[in-house]
Amino acid sequence: MDTKWLVAALAILAGLVLGILLSRIARSVLSSEKRPRALQASAKPVASLFFSLAFIVGLVVALGVTNETALEQLPKDVVAYIPRVLSAAIVLIGANILGAVITTLLEQSLGHVSASMRRRVPALARGIIMAFAVLIAANQIGIDTQILTLAAASIFFSVGLAAALVAGLGSREVAAELAAGRAVKRLLSPGDMVAYESTAGRVVNLHSVGLELETGDGRMVVVPHSDLINKAIQIERAEPIADEDAAT
Repeated sequence: MDTKWLVAALAILAGLVLGILLSRIARSVLSSEKRPRALQASAKPVASLFFSLAFIVGLVVALGVTNETALEQLPKDVVAYIPRVLSAAIVLIGANILGAVITTLLEQSLGHVSASMRRRVPALARGIIMAFAVLIAANQIGIDTQILTLAAASIFFSVGLAAALVAGLGSREVAAELAAGRAVKRLLSPGDMVAYESTAGRVVNLHSVGLELETGDGRMVVVPHSDLINKAIQIERAEPIADEDAAT
């Protein structure tokens, strides 16, 4: 094996090892609990930047060993390319900090919603911010972003369509329960005994989308109105219904 190729391989390996060490040091320093939250959020991208720079140095050394002519032209290309890389790095780091700030604000303002929503909404907002940042950074570097833009647009359109379908189908089910509830409220009143299939109990309350029953063992059961409408039920009135025809 030619010596220069061995030296080039060692240079690349050294760049990888140095990049891993620098990235771990940067992440450890920036992710410390003593640091502001914005700096903690930027620990990962800064660590990736240090790793990339060290790896690039290893590649440059390997290129100089294997092809001196290409290395002579490389400084001019690098000098012309550095501003683009710096611009892209600034965009990504800034977007990551902005995403952390937006995430914090959303988590504080969504305290009244469920835990799953408190996780999903901030994560979605941060993902959208980072997606636009990646497109801008790629454009700064000189990558043709037309395909990336179309892909991102198709993804956002698919997510929006799926959300609209889920919301529409969910609203349809709720509307059906509300309609069934109006019919059930004409048939039942609190205190009535209801039995259907293996469920039986006394009506405690009639909610918008369900009937609250107290079973014989003291448990509370909520039965959807649609179950009562679609199945045969037995009703024992709390008070007998007066028979007007029998009145004398």
